[in-house]
Amino acid sequence: MSVPDLGLDAEITATTAQGEVRTLVVGRAMWESPAAVHGTMGTTPVSGTAFLQTLPTNTIGDIEHYMRRTHDIAGAEAAALYSPDPADDAALGLLTGTSGLTGLDAGARARLHRAVAAPLLHLLNNPGRSWRPYVAAAVLCLLDADPEPYRPLTAVTELLHLSALVIDDIQDDSPTRRGRPSVHEVFGTAPAITAGTLGYYTFDALIQRVPQAAPETMLRIYRLYLRDLRAAHAGQALDIAGHHAAFDEAVTSGDARPLLDEVRTAHRLKTGMLVRSTAEVSALLGGADERQLDAICRYFEAVGTAYQITDDVADLYGLVTAQEHQQGITTRSPAEDLRNGEVTYPVAHAVGLLDTTDRHHLRDALRQRSDTGARAASELLVRSGALEACMTEARSLVDEAWANLAPLLPPTPHKAMVRALGWYAAQRETDHIPSGAGETPTATRT
Repeated sequence: MSVPDLGLDAEITATTAQGEVRTLVVGRAMWESPAAVHGTMGTTPVSGTAFLQTLPTNTIGDIEHYMRRTHDIAGAEAAALYSPDPADDAALGLLTGTSGLTGLDAGARARLHRAVAAPLLHLLNNPGRSWRPYVAAAVLCLLDADPEPYRPLTAVTELLHLSALVIDDIQDDSPTRRGRPSVHEVFGTAPAITAGTLGYYTFDALIQRVPQAAPETMLRIYRLYLRDLRAAHAGQALDIAGHHAAFDEAVTSGDARPLLDEVRTAHRLKTGMLVRSTAEVSALLGGADERQLDAICRYFEAVGTAYQITDDVADLYGLVTAQEHQQGITTRSPAEDLRNGEVTYPVAHAVGLLDTTDRHHLRDALRQRSDTGARAASELLVRSGALEACMTEARSLVDEAWANLAPLLPPTPHKAMVRALGWYAAQRETDHIPSGAGETPTATRT
């Protein structure tokens, strides 16, 4: 360091151990450490000690990019089970429960890797939005807990989500996921079911890789994970069963409230509860008190549910960002849910907004289960104002939950980013909701 006006010319040397402060969430590091100073001021030798601190910029311009870093972390942690190397016996043994067992020669191990590891790696190596593993780390940061020792939690969350996607794509007969062929299209339906189901059971192997809380807390964590997994399957079951009886009644009566309640329940169980589970595990490990725990769970359940609502809106455009939509990029075929005749959140809202004639037109369009029917349904949804109603509900859901959580947390950058996550989940598609009917885009697969 040179200060010419003082005649100071000094060398400041920091200690090299434990000075870098990494942050799993932010992805950048600061440096804090004592330092030794040696130099001269004029002709006089000077020496002493100093405190050295180097801070990165805290400006974040792209929240998706910010959160997506956790995908790399989740992938690195998941490699303990899902190794890209078929010869990694330790990972394969941990994944399949065959560690220490005899009878698996090199050929059998290679087949086993292809059968249960490769299908999940197909998705793991092709990241999505990656906000779910971000939640696992962000909650710890909210509670001023060091997230670094808990990196495996990001893999727990990501693998649970990927497993659900594999099964979901089979049930929906979706040909693509994240711009690539779905897992069952590449590996076959039966192997995909096996691999997807196995992914649900990786929780135990990964949770043991983080610092363990008191035995009663760990038991509570295991129980809530299993509870929320059951709840998610219940939500999926309701979704598969469909809401057609309630939809037909709403078309006849014009009262959409029972239908909306039915769809809300399925969304909360299917998506909200899994996001809640991620937050709850992290909050318990991070030492949250019961008031904080309850508010954290409610907020992230709201975030998950809001994301599912906007996901239904995004279905009209192929589940893309506004920028991707403008570039003609899609990750799924536009209006895929409508083409399959599903009663989505926008459909439920539209029933309460359309007149009798258009309600019956909407029902007839969904019953066609065709591209023509999907286009007709899309036009009715846009014209009815249902998309805007969905976005308003999603924002209100998140805003109300945040109002209860915010007073329980100190003001930190992590608090600001978690709030931004709620905004992102609730309004990520508003930039490309068309203002008029007949603007349903044409599918472009990547």
